[in-house]
Amino acid sequence: MKEISEVKFRSILCPVAYLLTPKQRTITRFMNIDATITWAVDVLNNFSQLTKEEQDAFEFLHKYQDLILELNKLSCCTNKILKNLKESGLSVETSNATLLELDQLQKSDNIRLSSVGNELAIHIQQKQQKLSHATTDTSKEIVWHCSSDVIESLFGYYKRIKSPNPMNGVTKQVFLLSFMTFTCLRRGGIKNININDFLVGNTLEEIDDWAKNISP
Repeated sequence: MKEISEVKFRSILCPVAYLLTPKQRTITRFMNIDATITWAVDVLNNFSQLTKEEQDAFEFLHKYQDLILELNKLSCCTNKILKNLKESGLSVETSNATLLELDQLQKSDNIRLSSVGNELAIHIQQKQQKLSHATTDTSKEIVWHCSSDVIESLFGYYKRIKSPNPMNGVTKQVFLLSFMTFTCLRRGGIKNININDFLVGNTLEEIDDWAKNISP
């Protein structure tokens, strides 16, 4: 990341600037590393087609080629798993599919990839055991919602409707987050979720009534 920052600083106004890594906030450069890895792989794959000046600017990537390809393989695997879990939730079926994907990492000759695959597989197996104990009704499939995207949407919605007075602090409207989750479960769980309905369909009166019912 340090050398990427350095080449970006040197080349920002140069002809090679169009090839620079995607712009990211400093605080998220490791959280959203996928974009940087994808960029590095693309540059390496097309390196022979670059001009001499462009090759000189990005020659340093060859020094980290093995690490880049390793991270790219890990990124592709985890993104595929996340897509399935975000769209379908965590169930026995999706956890088995996840373990199947992780099996490729576990069998890797790369020690680091194999270690990551083992750790993730253990985590999924633990969650799978909790799923099996979540109900005694074997005919009913248990699906747990496991996407942080909706949580972020909930907080975004809360921040939009909360009092604009900065001295007012967190009001009882914070109950909206729990209320929406409660309402979701009451209406049939993850398979019947219509996110838009929950974001716009709950009134402050409903929140007040619900807050009174749960207050000690």
